Amino acid sequence: WTVTALADRMERDGMVVVLNHHPHSVLGVEEAFEDPTLLRLVHPDTMRGIFLHAGFREVEVGVLGEYGEREIEEWRERLGEALPDGGAVAEMLFAPRRYLLEARR
Repeated sequence: WTVTALADRMERDGMVVVLNHHPHSVLGVEEAFEDPTLLRLVHPDTMRGIFLHAGFREVEVGVLGEYGEREIEEWRERLGEALPDGGAVAEMLFAPRRYLLEARR
């Protein structure tokens, strides 16, 4: 409802930018729930669909907050043997923490 109301009231060619935590990042989700104002996490594909359905065009999603090698090494030291070198667990743990959606009306 909020996105549709926004679309109805925006000028043509107006732009909206949304920054959100990425639900596929374990550490990003942990970071998100430290924010007391957070209501829910929305997957970027779902958010993109909501904006397209509301009448926005040129909806693009990019990732932010990718982990650098130094941060990954620090986590590996903290977790020790509990963290495999690769695979699904490491991929979820070190997925980008946030995504940025840009939509033009």
